[in-house]
Amino acid sequence: MKRNFLNILCIATIVAIVGIVGLQRVQLQLSTGPFWDTYAFLANALYFAGKGIGYMELERPPMLSLLLSIIFMAGYVHESAIYYLTF
Repeated sequence: MKRNFLNILCIATIVAIVGIVGLQRVQLQLSTGPFWDTYAFLANALYFAGKGIGYMELERPPMLSLLLSIIFMAGYVHESAIYYLTF
């Protein structure tokens, strides 16, 4: 019983630490603003979601843009979506 409680306590502590660090990372990135690569991935994701803006850089790796396009198709179209996805 005591060993099971210690395992749960350790897992909860690790989850809490990772969550705090992750949230601080997202807040820092949102305060500094996106870089140019971010806009290229966002533009590609909009294109893949069928909401293109007329600009795309299809020579970039498509995996991040494809995953992000799913979020855009769900209705959440905002530049912060890429930070939440990579968190």
